[in-house]
This record gives sequence, structure tokens and C-alpha cells, in this order.
Amino acid sequence: MYEQPTEEELAGLEVGPADTPPPSPAVVERADKLIDRLADGEAFTQVGDMPAAEQLSYPDSDKLAFMSHLLGGAPFVKTYELLGGELTLEFGSVDAATDAKLAQMVLADEKDGQGSQADRARRYNAYLLAASLRRVARKGEPRVNVDLFSAGGTAADWRKAYQSWQASMPRAQYLAIRASYRKFAKLLSELLERVDDPDFWPTPS
Repeated sequence: MYEQPTEEELAGLEVGPADTPPPSPAVVERADKLIDRLADGEAFTQVGDMPAAEQLSYPDSDKLAFMSHLLGGAPFVKTYELLGGELTLEFGSVDAATDAKLAQMVLADEKDGQGSQADRARRYNAYLLAASLRRVARKGEPRVNVDLFSAGGTAADWRKAYQSWQASMPRAQYLAIRASYRKFAKLLSELLERVDDPDFWPTPS
């Protein structure tokens, strides 16, 4: 949740003559984190007049796949095409065991001195992205399965695999994957919010 800056922090932002002292390190740090959150595509409805992201559409195919996920345990899977179909990404929901291991990875990070709640949430979401990415394919080529986190690996093994995976790709490619994952995560979240709306769901054939 957005926190109002303290009077001391606001004082560092006052407009004044050229010799006005620069903003405090706390203000700079919070501004950097806000920029990162905006780059992640986060919607801010409670800060000024900044609009929330447009609501996603819900094709029946997504609804039926989600119903199968909840009722039968099948993963909820969604495919996204980038660059006019030149690159295809497939994301899928993770199971409880994988989610628990991701939490262990975050706790392992804590031992390295990384402790704020915002940092924990950021790292968890980054790990969840990697665990949710299932397949990547270039146009005209077979899809490549992405099995970043092996079932038998430890939290330390998964952390090393994640760090190696992220370091192996250009920054722009990672940002493109992250942007598509944000759409997938938003869709999954919004479908969960509609589970108690009987008029929303189609009748399975």
C-alpha cells in the first residue's frame, strides 16, 4: 500500500533556489521502487489520477480451462504470441508444492541480508514468473519446454537455476517475458475473483 512521505522527506522535494539540498536518500530509494513497480505494469488506483490497467476480456476457452483447473486439478495454461507470432510463450499455474518451494527460496534470500517486505514480494513474484513459464517457441520451430525448477531440487538449487536463467538472456527479452506473465497473472487473479458469480461461467459441453 502507498505510504505518505514524512515531512522530512517532503522537505527534500521543495522547490527553491539553486542551493536547495537534494532529496534525501529515502526519497530517492522510494522513487526508484515506484518506477520499478510502474515498469512491472502495476496499476495504481489509489494514487492521484493514475488510471488502472484496462480490464481483460474473458473468452469462454479461458473460462472453461480455469474451471477444469479448479475442479479437476489440471494446470491453467495460457499462450501469448509476441512480435506478430514470431515468438510464443506459454505460462501455466503452479502447484502447491512448487509454491512452497518458491517461498523457501525467498526465505533463503533472507539469510543473505535481503529483508524488506517489498523486496520479498518482488523476489517471490520473479521466482513465480520463472516457475510459471512452460514453453518458448520461435515461429516455425518446435516449442522448447522450460523446466527451470526440477522436482527433486532444493531451494538452493532452484535459486542457482533462476540466476543462471535470468543472466543468460538479454534484458529486453526478459522484460518481454515479464510483460506477458503480468497479463497471465492478472487473468488468473481476475478469474479467481469471479468464482462466486454464477452468470459469469459457461456451461461445459
